[in-house]
Amino acid sequence: MIVISSEPRIVNLLSGQTDIKDYKFSPYIYKVEADDGSIIVCNTFTRFVCALNQDIAKHIEPDGYPSKFWLDSLSQKHLEEFVKNRILIDASADELKTYLETYTLFDSILNNNTSLDRYNILTSTGCNARCYYCFEDGYYPRVEHMSMETADKVADYILRSHDPSKKIYLRWFGGEPLVNIRAIDRISAILNKNNVDYFSTMSTNGLLCNSGVVEKAKTLWRMSKVRITLDGWGEEHDTRKRFVSTKDGFSIIMRNIDYIVKSGMIMIVRLSVDRNNHDSLMKLTEYFIDKYSGCDNFKMYAHCLHDDVTETSFKEHPEVFSAVNDSCDRLTKRIMEAKMYDYERLQPDGFRMYLCAAQEPTKISITPSGKICKCECLSNDEVSWGTVDGEMLDEKIFNYWHKGFNECREKCKGCFMLPLCTPFSICPLRHLHCKSRFEKMLKFNLIERYRRKLCNEEPMLFIDCIPMNIDFD
Repeated sequence: MIVISSEPRIVNLLSGQTDIKDYKFSPYIYKVEADDGSIIVCNTFTRFVCALNQDIAKHIEPDGYPSKFWLDSLSQKHLEEFVKNRILIDASADELKTYLETYTLFDSILNNNTSLDRYNILTSTGCNARCYYCFEDGYYPRVEHMSMETADKVADYILRSHDPSKKIYLRWFGGEPLVNIRAIDRISAILNKNNVDYFSTMSTNGLLCNSGVVEKAKTLWRMSKVRITLDGWGEEHDTRKRFVSTKDGFSIIMRNIDYIVKSGMIMIVRLSVDRNNHDSLMKLTEYFIDKYSGCDNFKMYAHCLHDDVTETSFKEHPEVFSAVNDSCDRLTKRIMEAKMYDYERLQPDGFRMYLCAAQEPTKISITPSGKICKCECLSNDEVSWGTVDGEMLDEKIFNYWHKGFNECREKCKGCFMLPLCTPFSICPLRHLHCKSRFEKMLKFNLIERYRRKLCNEEPMLFIDCIPMNIDFD
């Protein structure tokens, strides 16, 4: 057995398994085969990850029961490790109940933190593109741009609510955030004047990231990372984006990407995968590998478009569902081979309590009108509970996002991914075939962690994904 990682804080808290007479396997087990034939076994609840030979691993099945022959064949060390890390649990145990109680305990402790450290700021709900797949299409009753008066209030809210002892994170979002540069300028200038320690990132379509904007981003906005979504090569991309002001957006964006890379900021390209654009995206991938190979601040990842990987697609169009996921896997594998993958897309080593910013008590989103909500993808009036002025609009909505949960959706109760998922029933990803989406990320995560372990490389620990710093010993 090769232990890749473990999480003693959870194990110590749950160290009550003694004198077990009958065993079963945890329902939260996931297995994937590594390139060398070893089987990587993960408990998504305890975060224990190990690599086993196939003879041992093939008998481990989530929610299954081990045979007496298999148990007798285990060494005492293997048996103790499996029990301690809850690969094996008492046959009478209700592991779902144990998980929910543990989550609620951790959540209640972390929810005592009232200072904020990440602000997702929507400068506008408007956009200069008309992507056919945009999840925001029709979501907002009208287009809103943040006014300078509201920008002043947002800056003041950040000054009041952040912890001065910590570096804070601003994430510019939209719509297209760069259609309202003035709001970004205003908020950044006020924070700079008040000596706030912060950094920022941006999700953008890239069309407006010219050399002047890139220079301003690096200096005035203190930007560390830019993420741009591309849908294919050349005309394929432009046809899907349907930019309002130009028919040649692709060439402009490629030039802008080069400005960003040369500035030293981290450049992340998201490849949007659907049923028809695999060859075009692979051409784009090879171009970037050739151009930026060895460039530490250029990364990529592939992402399935939502419409092709929903529960409905899985049931009614399995051939499309399979093809899109296969395309995404092949692109991901190629990017990883080139050592240009954006590993922040994967779960970091260590225990991360929250898998989504909407779950974390220290992270919020701000709409262009200055309303406060949790999820940047669910940010209209229906899910806003307050304003940057300090007004509480709806305490019921506030409590929904902040008070944790002690039950889960029916479809999630038997899922091995439950401990690595979000509990919110109105999550905008709720219509997806979750297992496929998150299993894909977990698979590549485990393979990469095993590779790093064998090569004695550093584990994956990210700026915005710091393992929980609470000791339960």
